Amino acid sequence: MVVLHADGGGGGGPVRRRAVDLPRTVLSTASGAQSPTAFAARRELQSWQLLQPEPAALRRPDRFGSPSRMAADGSHLAAALHRLANSQAGEAHSPAPAPLEAISGRLGDLIGGAPAVQVDLERDRLALSLLDGDGTPHPASTLAGGVLRLLAFLVLAHDPQTCGVLCMEDPEHGIHPARIPDVVDLLIRMGVDPHQPVSRHNPLRQVIVSTHAPAVLQQVPDDSVVFVRSRSGSAQFLCLPDTWRAVDNRHVSRDDLGAYLDPGPSRDGSAGGARYTRVIDREDTGQLPLFPN
Repeated sequence: MVVLHADGGGGGGPVRRRAVDLPRTVLSTASGAQSPTAFAARRELQSWQLLQPEPAALRRPDRFGSPSRMAADGSHLAAALHRLANSQAGEAHSPAPAPLEAISGRLGDLIGGAPAVQVDLERDRLALSLLDGDGTPHPASTLAGGVLRLLAFLVLAHDPQTCGVLCMEDPEHGIHPARIPDVVDLLIRMGVDPHQPVSRHNPLRQVIVSTHAPAVLQQVPDDSVVFVRSRSGSAQFLCLPDTWRAVDNRHVSRDDLGAYLDPGPSRDGSAGGARYTRVIDREDTGQLPLFPN
């Protein structure tokens, strides 16, 4: 049985529902009149988005009139960019660059060169392309998946309609290792600035990512790191010591961090017993610091 108590002790007794009879959860049946708190929780959870941009969806052109917000898999990227491009006229009075200009400039910082993002109307379709420094167009169908994912992150960062909680898994997937620090910085800045009022240029949103990549971990602020460890079938959440999250002594230990700090011992085991050499074991690359800081 799932029991939903009335707000503030009023509105009658608690409502009891059999879990097997609920369409989804008890929140799906909550109304603003009877259970405003549960209804508010329902609306909050509806704002959560699990984003998993896929190259095939990002490359796909849109028909004119398609939804103008990028979907969780990256669909409607062209339509979202078309909407942002059309909003540039309303940004003429602002000292900040127009959205499409800002996206093009930041993409150039990430991949090099001076690309220009453009969306062309071809018959009844919106087609995305990048113009290089020579003005040569490169259709979305020819762009690398990593470039398209970077473009998707930039659209999310510059789209004021993107609000709520954004959840991403392995944001470094397909990204050149040298660009990972910039990508992490972009994701951090995508969240709301709590020191500034919420506005069109500072939307109310939070970004949560999951990763196993040491290159991502080392770029994240200490107090933003949460480790999840399985204990007896339940999840245990740990943090780094000496941060505001470190309460009740639930912080990560050196053993928990070992896999992120130590690449592990060399291994033998190829066919015939021959030893293979890892890149980190080579004399010419072994001194390269994994964690420069």
